[in-house]
Amino acid sequence: MAPQDTLDGRLAVSVPRAGRLADVSARLIRKLVMEGRLPSCRVGRRRLILVADLQRLLEAGRQTGGAE
Repeated sequence: MAPQDTLDGRLAVSVPRAGRLADVSARLIRKLVMEGRLPSCRVGRRRLILVADLQRLLEAGRQTGGAE
């Protein structure tokens, strides 16, 4: 997580912020959502990613070596 980007107790973050937190592009986050590999929810016009789901995805990648 970049030093300037903190969670401030948030349960969910936007797609661009999820990308910043994971140090990947927002485009990759959207791809993972579309593939069903990263759950998301719609709130109004926004698509949100639960921080816990992002952490689970990253942890799973770490356990499997992250190679695709």
